[in-house]
Amino acid sequence: MNNIEAFYSKLNLFIDYFKSFIEISLAQPYTKHFLIGLVSLILLLIIWRKITKHFRPIKLFNNSLGVVEVSRKALDELVQNVCYKLGALSKPKVKIFVKRGRLSVKVSLKIEGNQMLAEVSSQIQEDLVRKFRDHLGVEKLGSIDVSITGFRGLRERPLPKFEPMLTIHEEDKKVF
Repeated sequence: MNNIEAFYSKLNLFIDYFKSFIEISLAQPYTKHFLIGLVSLILLLIIWRKITKHFRPIKLFNNSLGVVEVSRKALDELVQNVCYKLGALSKPKVKIFVKRGRLSVKVSLKIEGNQMLAEVSSQIQEDLVRKFRDHLGVEKLGSIDVSITGFRGLRERPLPKFEPMLTIHEEDKKVF
């Protein structure tokens, strides 16, 4: 019990010291400006890290010779090629991210109206898994989410209105 009481007394002493330090610091004339600057600096560093993280290449795996990394643009082009081969009409939107050490992909695209949704999405997922595993050697593959944002050619055009043929009168023929 002596160790626990000694710990609590030291902790209490530290808390009292910290409170007095904060009170004295806040009483200084430029403390608020300093704190605002410190918080802004921390926010800028967080934003800078997020931005630079987005442009870093993705580490796929280690081998005996070193680390293998692939740029996000190369992975984006690979996913787009698979989508175009399977009938994507417009440029698919691709988000590539690493989640819990696994490569995850989210693909959003438009397809033709006569294609079956379940078949297209499962075919895209299967082809992406095959490309990532066979061509890139990615073993730690996360989720591959396919989002269909629209269908093209699905609207049926209305038939033209039926108009009966006009009868030509004898008087109209004489004009010519």
